[in-house]
Amino acid sequence: MLSTRMESALNDQINLEFQSAYAYLGMSLEMAHAGFSGAASWLQGQYEEELSHAFRIIKYVQDRMGTVTLGALTAPAARYEQPLDAFRDALEHERRVTAAIDGLVTIAREENDSATENLLAWFVDEQVEEESTAATVIARLEMAGTNSAALLLVDSELGSRSSD
Repeated sequence: MLSTRMESALNDQINLEFQSAYAYLGMSLEMAHAGFSGAASWLQGQYEEELSHAFRIIKYVQDRMGTVTLGALTAPAARYEQPLDAFRDALEHERRVTAAIDGLVTIAREENDSATENLLAWFVDEQVEEESTAATVIARLEMAGTNSAALLLVDSELGSRSSD
């Protein structure tokens, strides 16, 4: 059974994962509108991945006899004309998610909740990958600069992302 503190923190994380999905959906729509179909597709994949993260935590809370409480989502505020801007925001967003996961690990350790800490180990590893991937895309977009041909090449590569 989850402590009240851990249940509340996990509910906050569920809502953050849904907010992340919503942010990625907004980025995807912006990239599609700007004509970057590869970036749009890649970001839609992130949207779907964030939803799966939320549902992974939901299932865990339910398995531990906890109550899931959903919060309100706020509309993505940013507007993007270039993929580099969207991916810079994505990296900053992933860093915020990493900090939230780290906070959950701290709570799990303070409460000697090894089951939750075990769940969170997967998310810790996932966040390393998320930040690394976003940073790699940013580096490639920075190399492309304003060169249209290079941007189209990177966009095409982003569009070839396979579903995990």
